[in-house]
Amino acid sequence: MQWTREKPFEPGFYWLKGNLELSEQITIVEVFYHHHIRSQLFVRFFGWECGIDVSGIDGEWCGPLKLPMDQSNGEDKAEEQIVGLDGEQTQNSDPCRAMALN
Repeated sequence: MQWTREKPFEPGFYWLKGNLELSEQITIVEVFYHHHIRSQLFVRFFGWECGIDVSGIDGEWCGPLKLPMDQSNGEDKAEEQIVGLDGEQTQNSDPCRAMALN
């Protein structure tokens, strides 16, 4: 994985590096489709209830992030319950695509 200035085109969790709130920061954000606007991606920062349009974010992106393998038994944990930043649980074989609000 590497940094790119290309904005995300699919839901998931991404590293975001940019000038966020007047300081250069690196953080993980959730990119999702709003339940009323399925054609437009939004970004949610940790602690925020709502998201902002991904086109309004200037920075570098890396992702979507994938879940690591569980080394204890060699199973892929992608089938586990995943909780988005909105606190909603979802289950999907690809958790990075399952983060859309319901």
